[in-house]
Amino acid sequence: MPISIRASSLLAVAVMPVRRPLVLALLGTVLLHGPTADRTHNEEPPAKRSPAVCWETDIGADVRSTPAVTATTVYVGSGDGGLYALNRRTGARQWRFAAGSPVDGSPAVSGAMVYVTARNGTVFAVRASDGALGWRHRSGVAIALEPPQGNLNYMIASPVVADTTVYVGGPDGVVYALDRRTGAERWKTALGASTWTAPAVAEHVIYVAANDGRLYALDRRTGTRRWQFVTDGATMDLKKEGYDRRSIQSTPSIAANVIIFGSRDGTVYGVDTATGRERWRVSYAPSWTSGSPTIRSDTAFVTTSDAKVVAALDARTGRELWRTSVGARIFPAVNLVGGAALIGTDGGQIVSLEASTGRVQWRLEAGDPIQGTAAVRDGMLYFGSDGGRVFALAQGGSAYPALAVYWDPVFTKDLVPGGAALRDYLAAFGYQPLDSRQLAAFFATRLEDRRPSVVVFAQDVLPPAVASDASDTVLFRRYLESGGKVVWLGNPPLALPRDSVGGVARDSSGYPNEVTIGRSGKVLGARFATMQADEWPATPTARGRAWGLRTGILAGLSLDTAAVSEVLELTQAGRAAAWVHNYGGPPGTGFVFLGAGGIPQELPVPLDQLPAIRRAAEYGVLRRPDAPECR
Repeated sequence: MPISIRASSLLAVAVMPVRRPLVLALLGTVLLHGPTADRTHNEEPPAKRSPAVCWETDIGADVRSTPAVTATTVYVGSGDGGLYALNRRTGARQWRFAAGSPVDGSPAVSGAMVYVTARNGTVFAVRASDGALGWRHRSGVAIALEPPQGNLNYMIASPVVADTTVYVGGPDGVVYALDRRTGAERWKTALGASTWTAPAVAEHVIYVAANDGRLYALDRRTGTRRWQFVTDGATMDLKKEGYDRRSIQSTPSIAANVIIFGSRDGTVYGVDTATGRERWRVSYAPSWTSGSPTIRSDTAFVTTSDAKVVAALDARTGRELWRTSVGARIFPAVNLVGGAALIGTDGGQIVSLEASTGRVQWRLEAGDPIQGTAAVRDGMLYFGSDGGRVFALAQGGSAYPALAVYWDPVFTKDLVPGGAALRDYLAAFGYQPLDSRQLAAFFATRLEDRRPSVVVFAQDVLPPAVASDASDTVLFRRYLESGGKVVWLGNPPLALPRDSVGGVARDSSGYPNEVTIGRSGKVLGARFATMQADEWPATPTARGRAWGLRTGILAGLSLDTAAVSEVLELTQAGRAAAWVHNYGGPPGTGFVFLGAGGIPQELPVPLDQLPAIRRAAEYGVLRRPDAPECR
């Protein structure tokens, strides 16, 4: 929903400048640190390393497909009916194949082709280089699921390529073996129940889980049934239960001679691969166990929905080794990267756990639910979200950043509009709220530890605690010169003399009695002599787009472009409306000015403006496309 941002009275501006929507196509990301509720760890230790978000690409529709990643390309499906090819290094879109139905299935790459299923049951083979269609195969009429089955069906059966054959289950209750080159049917086996999962392919057998609550073992060469295993959910009265406890959304995984899978009946099963007899079971009922088990050596990592836990099980016996609550439902599988177990949550986070203990290492906020399992290649994590974004994440980066938002309840008058809404929004994403005393301590600590950091000023007040006078020796300036970052909206720092509660002396017309713009220039070391008040429309520059700015503003103040380090938005007159003054620190740091306006004070506040500010704050601090680990 578009909004406007109103500027507070600034200098001697006769017309109140109005900010046009400054909307980000991509949400930024932020680390959240808090207690974890697992049964052995009472508190979450601070992370020693943080992830680096190398790039984010906005596809525009939900992404529930697990990406397929090659040396150069990321292939991913979307709810808009497209299969996308993205540049692996930059995230830039290379091509889109129109499937005509949501592509929630996960692509499989083999040779020169990409194989993928759409929600209407069609299997496509498209050329990996340019997305040209090779062949398509249509399944029969889908088997309708009677309520309560079918709820929260985020996934569809994905194809698996083995040697020269593509194996896939269809919504028509049939499992197909297709010629990889032509799409011709080699065999098909009717199960009588639709499938939502990819088959698990072994040397002579494929294992297929179906929505009748059964696991089937089929001869890989002929499709002949060898055995079937019946879960508890297959015999439950769903009308009595009140929700789906029969369907199986978990792709089976093979550990030695045990096939392991979870069911919506709340149980993780370990079944003998040769006989189909139960070896063990672990119950998390009434929660679903939807994520496919991830196997490492003799350990199976499983996820749950309403139980909100990740668990590690002994794959031979089912004995639970540890479990950790992550505070949100989990539908994807665990990804193992080095010593870390990473999962995406319905709450929109990627959570990193120590694989050996389950202890939470860090949390990263993606902004929207994550329903599809991530893909891993060369230590990089690639995943999508319901917000239509695809992320590339390097899970071991530099020291984790300190994120803060300044707001002091002492100041109550003449503040940037909507600052309280901005404070609350950022605090919900893990930003530490600071008053004036805490701000001074924060700056002093960063001067000592040089930890990457940013402070968003939700009040356009520079308190005496960090700037007792306008000079380059005050704490505020020393923080900036040490590589710190400040994001500022509203009146420039010290531009207007304020009383003890932030009030500005004004004449009978409501304009400030005194303007001290020279003090702003002195404390920032910026050339503010060229500042002008105007209403020229502004648009993002290439650098502004790199920071994530997509829509311009109606500038309230502008500077000559030569007076700033980076121009984020230009007015029609060619002047800087949003800009950065850098002090020699890493790219993305320094003093960031986003205009003379704030957030409207009326509630509810549309959220499309708030992520824009957050995105600018986290550029170069959390989102670091130039980080060494992203190259």
